[in-house]
Amino acid sequence: MLEPLATMGLQVEGERNTLPLTVQGTQDLVPIVYDLAVPSAQVKSSILLAGLHAPGRTTVVEPLPTRDHTERMLEFFGAELKIEDRADGARAVTVCGDAELTGADLAVPGDPSSAAFLVAAALICPGSEV
Repeated sequence: MLEPLATMGLQVEGERNTLPLTVQGTQDLVPIVYDLAVPSAQVKSSILLAGLHAPGRTTVVEPLPTRDHTERMLEFFGAELKIEDRADGARAVTVCGDAELTGADLAVPGDPSSAAFLVAAALICPGSEV
């Protein structure tokens, strides 16, 4: 879903927004308030990350809470974030643009589910090992 990023200033060239696409950013990003049509952590994250480089505040309103990995990461690295639970059950996540992030050590735990495909392949091929 490229519509919110296009609203912020991303230029997309391609046939009906299907692959292959050519995308071109801009130095003049525009902050937006975007209401997610359906809960999507991926769309929310793309808007918040783009919002880091836009002046002002960029807000994503999600109808139901989605995974909050991006919000946690942004706060950890020093972004100014505001999270508001609304009376209607929606949640608004706002990031302040032109953020000055700070690097820090971070331990990312392994995800055994990522290995599931390799394990399954090894199990169905006699003599295989992972």
